[in-house]
Amino acid sequence: MYAVLEDKGRQYIVKEGDRLSIDLEKKVAGDKLEFTNLLMVRDEERLYMGDELSGVKVTAEVLGERKAKKITTVKYRRRKGYRRKLGHRQKYLCVLIKGIEGVPLA
Repeated sequence: MYAVLEDKGRQYIVKEGDRLSIDLEKKVAGDKLEFTNLLMVRDEERLYMGDELSGVKVTAEVLGERKAKKITTVKYRRRKGYRRKLGHRQKYLCVLIKGIEGVPLA
């Protein structure tokens, strides 16, 4: 069974046991999360969409905060002596998907 969920404008395909990196929230390791904005759920028999997903949620546990690889950007103006080197390292929240609950029986 897998689900397609939307979180902060991004869509993720998840199933039980997946690790997911989402945008940072104020959570600490061990906190529980629930995603209720689901677009689709697929089990062994059929596909659920739209109004069939009322009451269905994806539960997850926060594993901790992670950082992505550093991105380096260079600004340069020719013949002006202007050079700048910038770097950015995005922070993410790593979560473990525990399960998909509330799927209606066929």
